[in-house]
Amino acid sequence: MKTFDLEITSAVVIDGKIRAAGSRVTANRRLAVNLLQRGKAQVASGEGPLRMSGPIASDSSATEGDDLPLADHTVAELVELAAEYGIEGAGRMKKAELVAAIEAAEEGAQD
Repeated sequence: MKTFDLEITSAVVIDGKIRAAGSRVTANRRLAVNLLQRGKAQVASGEGPLRMSGPIASDSSATEGDDLPLADHTVAELVELAAEYGIEGAGRMKKAELVAAIEAAEEGAQD
């Protein structure tokens, strides 16, 4: 499996651990694309460009620059996103509850 070296540009939770801006991580293609699209990382110097192809790129949300569907995120990523929306108690929620709460917050932000 191909991996990519990334430099974190703003704090993010990966595999349940907080990664601070400036730290480096090695990520599989799916995680790398997710972090890059969300603006949470950049390709570390010395790495070639990360080309979008295959099932991730063919997903309409990936090609339009939007995030992956909420259900495709890990619970840790959903908890982080919920924190960005100011959703209280996110750390105690199950994945389905997190998705519903984030969707409700996103709908409220569009009104």
